[in-house]
Amino acid sequence: MIGVLRRPVESAQYTSIKFTETVALEGLVASIGTIGDAYDNAAAETVIGLYKNEEVAKTSPFVTGPLKTLADVEKLTFDWLDWYNNRRLHEYLSV
Repeated sequence: MIGVLRRPVESAQYTSIKFTETVALEGLVASIGTIGDAYDNAAAETVIGLYKNEEVAKTSPFVTGPLKTLADVEKLTFDWLDWYNNRRLHEYLSV
């Protein structure tokens, strides 16, 4: 991600006006939420966690061979997203 400052470990110090101005002057976008908000990215982190756990597992039905190229990883990701969004059991289906 070119032009994006990654989320720091101790984000409170990176929410100051001086830091924010410096980041903007450099043409960057800080990857932080509101001050003191621990839940600013919780939903995304939950989905990413599910993806990582289900794709890394040796028993993953999505992995059909070794991942040697970016295209292999992209196909794996698109297959998982299709399953997650369209075919997995959803709570509202009462299944």
